[in-house]
Amino acid sequence: MLSKFDSLLQSITKSQRFEVLVGLLTLSSVVLSLILYTEIETSNLQANAIYIFDLLVVAVLAFDFSVRTRVSKDSFRYAITHFYEIPAMIPLLAFALLEDPLVLGAAVRSIRFVRLFRLFRLANLFRIAEHWRVSTFVYLVIITAATIMFGAIAIHAVEENNETIEDFEDALWFSATTLTISGYGDVYPVTPYGRIIATILSFIGLAITLGFIANIGSALIESRLHKKSKKPVDEIKSSIIEKINRIEDLSEQELHGLISKIRDLHRERSKAKS
Repeated sequence: MLSKFDSLLQSITKSQRFEVLVGLLTLSSVVLSLILYTEIETSNLQANAIYIFDLLVVAVLAFDFSVRTRVSKDSFRYAITHFYEIPAMIPLLAFALLEDPLVLGAAVRSIRFVRLFRLFRLANLFRIAEHWRVSTFVYLVIITAATIMFGAIAIHAVEENNETIEDFEDALWFSATTLTISGYGDVYPVTPYGRIIATILSFIGLAITLGFIANIGSALIESRLHKKSKKPVDEIKSSIIEKINRIEDLSEQELHGLISKIRDLHRERSKAKS
């Protein structure tokens, strides 16, 4: 049984306003991460403002995660099944320090893979889906967007001397066309790591495509089944209304049959709602 303090924390984190706040902050953190990764020109004041805001975002996300873990029936299992949220809560300032030659030296800064750790922040996209309880279709769209961004940033990091992938736009185009299995061949990886990333993107793209097909097929089948089940119900309702309109002319047996139909219809609709 939860203590009063835990119940209070749970009521705060499960409120609709807090869920909207977490979703908006999560989306903001993803945008900030992409701004810093793509090296859009920012002044020192703007960069510091981004880092401070990001620290506030991390504090709210960490509070939410710790409360959900604390009030769950099995805290350890909950933390394991939501492990992807933990690296996503690493402040962007920590990544900036990793790339600073004054902190870890120019040798570490020259390793472009350090920047790939910022990709963990993109995992926060799944928090938006979780908190806003989106449909399977929207979930697939989020996965597609996140994968394209993951692939573009990864390709941009490893294909440093590639003449066909000169900037982030080329990397984004390559990631999108590879994921959708419609590559034109105008941009392509030349490094072993780049080819591995391209292969992974192709397989993920195939899985996402099958997911979309399965989701659309499931929706169509469910719609047809709903129409088929609705038709007999409508006929029963029409029959009940017709008999009610001439209730004074019904025999005792017909009256019992009418009551039985109403009970059966009520029972079926109750089961459908539950």
